[in-house]
Amino acid sequence: MKKRLLILGLLLAVIMACATTQTPLPATPAQNVETMVAATMQSWTANAPSPTSVPPTPPVNGQVVSFENVSFILPTDVASNALAGKVPAVNEVDWTWENAPEHIKFQLDGYRLYDTFHDPRILVFPAQEYMAVNEGASSSIARLQAILNGSVAPTAENLPHISSFNAGQLFAAQIQVIQFQGGSGVRFLTEYGQYFATANNTDLFYQFQGLTSDGKYYILAILPVSHPLLAVDENPEAYVPEGGIPFPGYENENALNNYYTDIVNLLNATTPDRFAPTLSNLDAMIQSITIAP
Repeated sequence: MKKRLLILGLLLAVIMACATTQTPLPATPAQNVETMVAATMQSWTANAPSPTSVPPTPPVNGQVVSFENVSFILPTDVASNALAGKVPAVNEVDWTWENAPEHIKFQLDGYRLYDTFHDPRILVFPAQEYMAVNEGASSSIARLQAILNGSVAPTAENLPHISSFNAGQLFAAQIQVIQFQGGSGVRFLTEYGQYFATANNTDLFYQFQGLTSDGKYYILAILPVSHPLLAVDENPEAYVPEGGIPFPGYENENALNNYYTDIVNLLNATTPDRFAPTLSNLDAMIQSITIAP
């Protein structure tokens, strides 16, 4: 991914099957992009969580943003505004991981973090149509369904992936099932890459994938986050704050595997409000999503 060389692709082959660098699919500029009308949130009630779910979050200060049949609450501590529009369908012959039906995109503006690799966004797809045109999406949504129906545990090995990223998840931390208005999903912190790479605050993001209870809509949220003990960027030589975990270099595969285990333990031991934006605010935003019939 960004500014990374494929010099050690063979090492990473043991944990992912990717071959070429792929930047996340950019949204085609929508013809009807519009700034959301803001309103102060008064209150809302989350669905009762399952035993593995994030508990209901107290009301937060923010804006209600809406586009067509989708709405959610945007906390003021996460972003200042949101832009929304329709992303046209893509049906490529060669780059099949990019295939997608027309869908809704919310681009978060004035986000808490800047100069990150991923743009903060929430995407809403018609689930069945997405599965029909994108094999990766079909596999990922099946993984998500298995977690949500209790067939498998929400562990790193069972998590859904982002089908439009031609790269693999390097690690997964802070894994939680979340209920939103009329559906549920799983969120976690991760990075994607095609080789062993550092855990850093340029590439780290909060990934949420969810389904409405009727199975009609699939939600994908990609929201950058930072941690006070991670390096600022992906450079292996970048300074790691005291208490953080230095990158061991590329020579020893066992050391690299232990590095990711230590990173996951560090992130899991961190309280939600030490991240920026806080995981509490990101969870509250996700829990507030409503998709009308």
